[in-house]
Amino acid sequence: MKRTTACWHLCLCVMMMFSASCETKRVMLMPLPLSSHAIMHLTLAEALTAKGHEVWVVLSTDVVRKGYHDLKGVHIIEYTTSISMQDDNVVPFLLKPYLEGRKPEIQNHIQMMWQMNDEIMTNQSLFQTMRDVKPDLFVYDDGNHKRIYLIFAYRMGVPFASLHFANDPFFRRIPFSPAVDPIEFLPLGQHMTFAERLNNFLSYVSLYMGILFVRKMP
Repeated sequence: MKRTTACWHLCLCVMMMFSASCETKRVMLMPLPLSSHAIMHLTLAEALTAKGHEVWVVLSTDVVRKGYHDLKGVHIIEYTTSISMQDDNVVPFLLKPYLEGRKPEIQNHIQMMWQMNDEIMTNQSLFQTMRDVKPDLFVYDDGNHKRIYLIFAYRMGVPFASLHFANDPFFRRIPFSPAVDPIEFLPLGQHMTFAERLNNFLSYVSLYMGILFVRKMP
């Protein structure tokens, strides 16, 4: 429910921003190459298209093959990576351990994420295609390892906005208690013990503080 509400709030904000001008705009969206993230961005793409705007969505071949992109009036820019976000990363390192009651393989997940991102960010053909579209606004997937997509907006010299489903008190300034809302990759529910809440809180702090002070965006 929270994720759906957050997505529609973003849709409303972007549409209100564009409604201030009678002319239509060209919007480009770039989600993480994963079905759930793509669906979230395509929901926004469909809403903007219905308002008369020209919308382009940058999608991986893995997502395109699933057919989620088949929306009337939405333009697709397709790219390919040697790593499947779902089959090579999420399933073996996060989903399978979760279902088997094991700890997620976070280090392997992060390493593969950066390898995949390196392929995307160094894909000159992809960037040239994106730049040739000449968007008025670039909407990127504002997750921990996807924020690097923001570089595309700077390289194209266009305004940008972010879209994501997770709470983030550090970058997005969304107020919430890290001890109450379970972090995505931990096998926790709403009913946690004190030790689990403490672990959840420390996981949030270590994750986001590590990104803030250790890893620098190229």
